[in-house]
Amino acid sequence: MILSILIRAFGTVIMLQQLMAEQQEEFISNTLLKKIQELKNEKEQLARNYEQEEEFLTNDLSRKLFQVNMSLHNSILLQLFDFKVWQVAKKVS
Repeated sequence: MILSILIRAFGTVIMLQQLMAEQQEEFISNTLLKKIQELKNEKEQLARNYEQEEEFLTNDLSRKLFQVNMSLHNSILLQLFDFKVWQVAKKVS
């Protein structure tokens, strides 16, 4: 009789341990899935930020290149104008 009570109690303990192990597995699994989702979201946000920064830098560099080209163009035109004025002045004198 005591043996059967002990066997039933031991069976109950084993069953409770199995339930606890399953709950722990489920908790760990859910925690990992949540962390994976957070990392995935962070990765997507970083990719969007990178793309925006890349677009900003490309636009900024294009604008600066245009300004340099315009400055160079204006400088060449001014030098050409000065040269023509000098040629005319030379012919006049």
